[in-house]
Amino acid sequence: MRWYPVCIKIEQRPCLVVGGGAVALAKARNLHHAGASLAVVAPAIDETFDELEGVILHKRPFASADVEMMFLVIAATDCPDVNRDVARACAARDILCCVVDQPQVGDFIVPAAIERGDFMLLVASGGSAPALSRRIRRELEEWLPPDFAEYVAFLGIARQRAQSCVNDTDTRKRLATWLASPEGYAAFAKTALEERDQWLDTLIKEIHKDEQT
Repeated sequence: MRWYPVCIKIEQRPCLVVGGGAVALAKARNLHHAGASLAVVAPAIDETFDELEGVILHKRPFASADVEMMFLVIAATDCPDVNRDVARACAARDILCCVVDQPQVGDFIVPAAIERGDFMLLVASGGSAPALSRRIRRELEEWLPPDFAEYVAFLGIARQRAQSCVNDTDTRKRLATWLASPEGYAAFAKTALEERDQWLDTLIKEIHKDEQT
């Protein structure tokens, strides 16, 4: 089975997690973090779910009508039969469904993710080896420097300024490529926070000067 990698904007969209245990909690946290309008249904729901502000908790068995009007659904119970029931209810209504213990039954999988500000790195094994995906994620997390979120934000600012100040597309690409290189990161890391704006302006002026000569 081939999967298509995609990031979906789910802010304020209705989403449902079926399940009340640790796996369901992890999925609910990620959806909540992404801004989903989230509901959870399960006969027993861990009290930790109460920490997720604004999440609607239904402490009862799943019913097929629960998926009505949902943008996406995650089936994360410890009962394979219930998870399949959730998938069937979603399929009948053309609603995207993830079945955590039977990825081939659902429509999508949720990769192991690393987030540093706007930067997101996803690791997936197609549902075949989630433990391997988690190990690789941990190793990559150790590799990423602690200021990576700041670095990504800075690259975004640099891109916007270059677009407004540098006319030549190839010149903008050279600037972006250098800033994203190990040398560019090293220069960023050794530049004090309060000096980065001036440093960026100097880089753009030098490139702009080269562009005019």
